[in-house]
Amino acid sequence: MENVAHSSPAPREEASPGGAVEREEALRHSIKHNEAELREAVDEITTAVKGELSLRGHIAEHPVPWLLGGIVLGLWLSRRG
Repeated sequence: MENVAHSSPAPREEASPGGAVEREEALRHSIKHNEAELREAVDEITTAVKGELSLRGHIAEHPVPWLLGGIVLGLWLSRRG
């Protein structure tokens, strides 16, 4: 087997330990903030979709066509029998 020389990684710029901790805290805070925003957006979308798919909500928004449709259906069924 050949000996393969491993090159060491490029030297990183050393930051002060306090700076790294502050960056890590800032990232954690940012992640928590983004998660909260995402949860809020998902809740809003869920509520909107449930409202759009609910028959009760649709009838409440547009009662006249449903009322007229009920009257027509009632008249039609009463004449059939």
